[in-house]
Amino acid sequence: MESLDTPVRDVMTDPVRTVAPDLSVREAATVLSAEDIGSVVVTSDPVAIVTKTDIIDGVASGCDPADAVVADLSSDPLVTVDADATLREAVDRMERDGMRRLPVTGEDGVVGIVTTTDLVDALTTETETVAGVLAVRWTPDPPHTYECVDCGYRVTADSHPETCPECGGRMRNLSVAQE
Repeated sequence: MESLDTPVRDVMTDPVRTVAPDLSVREAATVLSAEDIGSVVVTSDPVAIVTKTDIIDGVASGCDPADAVVADLSSDPLVTVDADATLREAVDRMERDGMRRLPVTGEDGVVGIVTTTDLVDALTTETETVAGVLAVRWTPDPPHTYECVDCGYRVTADSHPETCPECGGRMRNLSVAQE
């Protein structure tokens, strides 16, 4: 398991899948489906991104996938994270901007992509739940959120309850990354 201070470059997917800005929306949808990915980076100037959601929203709004090109649907401005940034910075940026994936930039432009799935995989162990990771508030100050490892009961408290008030199971602190 990684820590929140791990550089993004250690967990990002690379190389990132790119497409030309004049690729049809239909062809982009085929790429996303065939490669089982959620987005492609558009090599326009400036660089952009098109996600499955962008395509679905575009088609729902009347875009003809055979005639429209990805440049018509690309997200602008492109929100990115630097490859040397920490996972904490990536999580904060995703939360702030309501994003599930961030292109990762380096000296050579877009060098990868980091997704919420990448972050969950990097920051959890088999005994942790996705919900537990997403509920974490990374702060050294109390109160903290504690969860029973047996029944999932949660409580917010200033000090660590040793046992679950519901079932007597062991409580763990969700406010601290598990090592």
